[in-house]
Formats: sequence, C-alpha cells, structure tokens
Amino acid sequence: MKDLYQETVTKNRSDIAKLAVEIARKILNWKTSAGDYSIQEVIEEALKRAPTRQELVVHVNPEDLPRCQELQQELPDSQFAELNLVADPSIARAGCLVETPKGIVRSFVKEHLDRIAEALEKAQ
Repeated sequence: MKDLYQETVTKNRSDIAKLAVEIARKILNWKTSAGDYSIQEVIEEALKRAPTRQELVVHVNPEDLPRCQELQQELPDSQFAELNLVADPSIARAGCLVETPKGIVRSFVKEHLDRIAEALEKAQ
C-alpha cells in the first residue's frame, strides 16, 4: 500500500500541485470578495520591497481606498499616513502597486499564486 501511495504521488505530483494552487486561488478569491483581508498588511509588505521610502504613490482598488484613508487617520505618525493613495480600478481588491522614483513594486494575489505554482512545478 505504501509503495502504491508513493508511486501515485510521484506520477501525479504536477496535478497535485496545480490542484493545491487552484484550491488556494478559490479560497483567496472568496475571502477577497468578502473583504476578509488586511489591506494595511498588503501595502506594508509591498513597502518592504520598495527600493526607496520617499515620494511613494500607492495604487489600490477603489473599494480599498476608504479603508486606506481611515488607516491614515488612525495612524497619523506612521509611514502609512504619508502615502499618496490613488484609486485605480485596474488594481484588484487586496492588491496594490507602489510607485517610487526608483521603480515599481506590485503586490497582486494572482501574481503571488502564479509564483507559488511555478515554484511547485520547478520543485518536482
């Protein structure tokens, strides 16, 4: 039975990885649609990858903008309060695009899942 299990997993590793990513995609899409995410955490994680901390313009989905503006009011002494926020309908909910004078940082659920799928595919 153990050998059959190993053989099945080995033969179907790619399909298992694709299925796992698709399950994650569906769960994240459901949570995003329900507003069950922290836009603050999404933006802060993107800011960690920004090449500079000056003249930042953060594009967010128009539905996320009000929460971002609330956070700016709630955190007046933080870097978050200094961000120039822009409503951008091309940005999906729970995502952002950070513009800096030295480059752009993207944080999109779809791209994160695509990178995970690619890494799982290469790991085989």
